[in-house]
Amino acid sequence: MSYLSSPRHVMEVAFERTRVVGSAAVCIASVRGQSLQIANIGDTQCTLVRHGRVVMATDMQMHSPQKPFQLGMQCGDSPSDAETSSYSLRADDVIVLTTDGVSGNLTEEEMIACIHEGDTAQVTAEAIVKAAHAVSRTPAGSLDDITCVVGIVGIA
Repeated sequence: MSYLSSPRHVMEVAFERTRVVGSAAVCIASVRGQSLQIANIGDTQCTLVRHGRVVMATDMQMHSPQKPFQLGMQCGDSPSDAETSSYSLRADDVIVLTTDGVSGNLTEEEMIACIHEGDTAQVTAEAIVKAAHAVSRTPAGSLDDITCVVGIVGIA
């Protein structure tokens, strides 16, 4: 095994080495062969889309409705609180990592519609961010950080 053997281990090492004031929700995903490994803490999310359907979405971790788990020097949460999971991947699966500014503004159906628009991971991520940003500017939207990373599984 390599030095940083899992997403949770990456989270643990980063947490131990961080000395700045602040906090963050964190979602780390690693693809090894046909396996997706995830460590998630807070109101971030990893979603796996296969053939236009959500087959897995991590749960957001919340202490209360407006208080997500956070990693930081004075937050009380730690990498050991992270939810970890592993999933088998197939060719053309789409892995979507998002902050609550995406999940709070887009439904799964709206996110899937953005996935259908994109022919590359970058174009797909940009479409998701653009759609979440548009909704965030409406009365029904939520102004929050909007971040999205997309990976498309190739043929092994």
